[in-house]
Amino acid sequence: MLRKGLFIITCSIETDGYILANYLQSHPDILCHLEIYNLNGAGRFSGVYGERIKNEPGYEKALAEYMDKYPIPFLYKIVFDAQKQSAVGFIFKYQELLLPQFAITRNAIKRDRDIKIIHLRRRNLLRLYLLQNLNTCTINNLESLIYEPVYLDPISCVEYFSQMERMQIYISKFFSDHQVYNVDYEDIISDHGENVLSKIQEFIDVPIRKLSITLKKQYLYDLNLKQVIANFNELQSYFKDTPYEQFLKED
Repeated sequence: MLRKGLFIITCSIETDGYILANYLQSHPDILCHLEIYNLNGAGRFSGVYGERIKNEPGYEKALAEYMDKYPIPFLYKIVFDAQKQSAVGFIFKYQELLLPQFAITRNAIKRDRDIKIIHLRRRNLLRLYLLQNLNTCTINNLESLIYEPVYLDPISCVEYFSQMERMQIYISKFFSDHQVYNVDYEDIISDHGENVLSKIQEFIDVPIRKLSITLKKQYLYDLNLKQVIANFNELQSYFKDTPYEQFLKED
């Protein structure tokens, strides 16, 4: 019998899954955690477990120990505890999903075809790579950040693009037996984002509502690449007449 309402959001570390999770969490029938599985132990819960982590010293450590010792009960009794909601899910990023310590959980999710997969991607891989390299910035005001221009090595860019493309293909194959909804981050934050969010709600079987967000959208998509990439013209020439040329045309 099909169990409704179980989902995960899978994406790269650089892709801002928080935006989508924050939107979904605003739905009265959805409980959406952030990264439960990470190198720092069990955390980033929403709902009652998140409140207990805030208010009970040692509770997060106890959850992490339970996760390590009993990964399957942890997944189904804790993570997928819907807490009176009709849908429950969490973010499981590529790089953490594939870690050896989460192999039991990863394989359990792969076997359980009732778990729906929201595959969150970004079309512009250059902006993802740029995000990795933007370390220094000054705060101009509460609404904007000013980043120092950075040099991006063209060969390193191509290596990153190829790595991300391979990873997206691998994840698609890994979850090929599941119901999968592929969505691009650019579409969520676009003018037609409300329609995209409606389709995601339909996918996870909840009534369609107008969703809201409490987070500010990443400043990265407000940046002008010509101003932030010190060797923008070099990259433009290097990628001319290649599939990656489009990454520099969005401004």
